[in-house]
Amino acid sequence: MKYLLFLLITFTYTVFAQNIQDKLTIIDKTKLPFEFVFDEDYTRDLLINSLNDNVYIIPRDQDITADTTLYIFNYSMSQKKWDSLLIQFPPNHFVSFSNYSMIAFAISNKYLVVEGRDRMLVFEKKNEKYLFNYAIISTDIYGIEHNDDFCFDGLKIYSDIIYGCKSSTTHPGGFDGYSSFAKAAADSQLVSTAIFKYDLKNRKLGKFTLVYPEPIGAGFLNFVPRNIIDCNGKYFIISDVTKNNIYLYDTDWNLLDKYSPNHKNWVYDKNLPDVKTVKAAYMDHAKSSIGLMNPFTHTTSLIHNVYFQNDSTILVSWSVPTGNKENKYKYYYDTYKIIDGKLKLVSTLSDSQIDKNSNITFEKAGVAAIKLEQAYFVFNDYIFTISNDVPFDIFSKEIQKMSLKEYYKKLDDYFIENDTKSCILLYKFKK
Repeated sequence: MKYLLFLLITFTYTVFAQNIQDKLTIIDKTKLPFEFVFDEDYTRDLLINSLNDNVYIIPRDQDITADTTLYIFNYSMSQKKWDSLLIQFPPNHFVSFSNYSMIAFAISNKYLVVEGRDRMLVFEKKNEKYLFNYAIISTDIYGIEHNDDFCFDGLKIYSDIIYGCKSSTTHPGGFDGYSSFAKAAADSQLVSTAIFKYDLKNRKLGKFTLVYPEPIGAGFLNFVPRNIIDCNGKYFIISDVTKNNIYLYDTDWNLLDKYSPNHKNWVYDKNLPDVKTVKAAYMDHAKSSIGLMNPFTHTTSLIHNVYFQNDSTILVSWSVPTGNKENKYKYYYDTYKIIDGKLKLVSTLSDSQIDKNSNITFEKAGVAAIKLEQAYFVFNDYIFTISNDVPFDIFSKEIQKMSLKEYYKKLDDYFIENDTKSCILLYKFKK
């Protein structure tokens, strides 16, 4: 099949109360305003962030030169339309951003920060335009001279403070982006997590922390997409990968709480390689560590994503191996509330399944599902993701009255003759 479809429709009502789909409403679908060939690892090609009700996207394949104008595309969820920001790059900094070297960015009503190999460029908004102000060099964060790249994939700005966090290979550069960190680490460690906060107004580092030990199951962090660390300006949340442990920190990296839900179906493979073995494989060749860990993707439970859904709610997605070659995992979603600086698990929901030969109508089948083999982003009670474009108006009466069997036959027939396009899908959490 030529397409990977996010709109996976449930076919039974009796389990709705147990499914994540029952908590979501699909509110929008729109094509990307630029050419992009969809791929499961699209987070390596597109940098995504949000501000208020806008989603911002930077394609990483832009050719950065001394005369570059950087294009940032933004989609307004309230107005349901695309626009773009044109950012003039300072000519003496472009080399750090050339050859696919943009790693992340963050945006606020006052600042835009774009991260490259060894520096972050700070733009300040004046007269409705973001103008270059100054650069944060890697040594401003690390405090020592070395040639290590930046690799903070999670950048967020709150007031005048920018927060950065990384969990090993979740950034677009993969393992190579933190190779000098790994080489400098103790023999028994892989430096997998780091956080910082920086005062943009006063140009002052507030905190930089390398976290020891690495998350349990760090060897799986080079299997993307995966996001095990997030920040909301008040808290950092981080998880292990092969153990179901969730940690809540304040922004000075003081541990406030640890929660380990007792999910009886969680599977832990005791034969998983230890961190020394993973590191030795990586030091031999980065891809060797992937080959080492790959067989265990079928034998152990994994945490895939950890996001702040809003200021006080956290969404954690995890999986259980099924032994089925076509559907390798059963996915689950835990929702936590932060109450008085402590974590409280309030619900565990599963992912729905699909029967493409069902005679139930599209309308009755309900809302779209999210496949965790693809990346998604959570912010302000929204879930945003990119998929191959569904070529029909799924909100039309014609589609709504179709059975799933008819709909998927129509879809298959379409893709026999037509190439795929990329689109965004936007979901809203129900109150």
